[in-house]
Amino acid sequence: MTSTVSLDESGNLGSQDRYFIMSALIVRRTRDLSKAFKVLDEMGASRKSKKGAAIEVKFSNSYPHERIKILKSLSDCSISIVYVVIDKKKSPSYKDIRNCNLYKAAVGEILPLIGKMLCTKDVSLNFDENRCIDMKNLLELVAETVPDLNVKSVRKVNSSSDKAVQLVDFISGLIREKYEHGDDKYMALIEDGISIAHET
Repeated sequence: MTSTVSLDESGNLGSQDRYFIMSALIVRRTRDLSKAFKVLDEMGASRKSKKGAAIEVKFSNSYPHERIKILKSLSDCSISIVYVVIDKKKSPSYKDIRNCNLYKAAVGEILPLIGKMLCTKDVSLNFDENRCIDMKNLLELVAETVPDLNVKSVRKVNSSSDKAVQLVDFISGLIREKYEHGDDKYMALIEDGISIAHET
């Protein structure tokens, strides 16, 4: 069986803000997320654009009650969550690293942690679309960081067309709320799904 891992980040890659977060949502079967997907669909349909298309719902453009509904639906799914928090001001390793190098560093930190959580060596990795790393370098980074895994696919996907990546956006957003703003009310809703939390 091939596990599916969806990854997304939250936080500024420059000098603004203090924390940069990379999180991963791990499932053995994508259908395990069906309950959360349904909530996303309902929320998107309720706020259609002027052209009639459903609008992508993200942590940043959602209301508190919507966030709670999404996170409660996720807590009912069979998931594992892994995340990395980089303290840009105090981390001995990363205090002077910014921009795309910071993104690459976060990916390099989280991939081995994901490997520890998988119940199978077979895995598909889906990253939220970004300009920080091209596919060639991303594939090299994956091969270098998790050489013992049988990586079936590595994709960069647009979150608007991938509901699992949309869900990871909510996870990264709530983690950032905790660290950047000291608000952990959302974290409590999914803490049972958190397998590894790594701060550096």
